[in-house]
Amino acid sequence: MSQSLTQAAFAEEIGVKRSYITQLKKEGRLVMQDGKVLVDESIELINNTKDPSKAGVVARHAKERESKQEPARAIEAIDDDGSSFNFWKTKNEKRKFLDADRESQVRSKELFEVADVKMAVLDSDAIIRNRLESMPDLLAPQLAIESDEHKVRLLLMDQIEWLLSELSKGFNEMSA
Repeated sequence: MSQSLTQAAFAEEIGVKRSYITQLKKEGRLVMQDGKVLVDESIELINNTKDPSKAGVVARHAKERESKQEPARAIEAIDDDGSSFNFWKTKNEKRKFLDADRESQVRSKELFEVADVKMAVLDSDAIIRNRLESMPDLLAPQLAIESDEHKVRLLLMDQIEWLLSELSKGFNEMSA
C-alpha cells in the first residue's frame, strides 16, 4: 500500500488545483482510504481512465504551465512532431478556416486570384504598348507645325496625361 495524503496535499503533490481533485473524486477516479487519497493507486487509476481525446488539451496545459515558469521560451500549444491525432485535427481545422477566409476575401474583392492579376497586367501592358506606339502618329502632325517649345511640351504632356487617365480607368474597371 502506498502513501496516503489529504486531497489538498495530493493536489499539491501532482501539481493540480484542488478543484480538479474534487472532480476526480466525484468521477470515482481516486482511490480513497479513511478519507485520504492513496497516492500511487490514485495516480495509476487517473492514468488508466484518461480520455484519449483530451490528450491534446492536457499537453497544451502542461506546455502553458512550463511557459509560465520559463516566460522567455516560446512553446507551441500542440505537438509539433506530427504524431498526435489532435495535431492533425488542429492542422486540418486551421486549413479549413484559412480556405474559408481566403474565399471570403476573394468574394469581397480584398484578394485576387493569381490568374486574374496576371491577365490584368498583361492587358495593361498591351494597352500601354499600343497607346505609346500610336503617340508618334497622333502627335507628329501637331508637333510639325509648332515652333514654340512651350506648346510642344504642353501637347506631349496632354497626350501623356490622357494615356495615364485611360490606364487608371482600366485598372479601376478591373478592380471593380
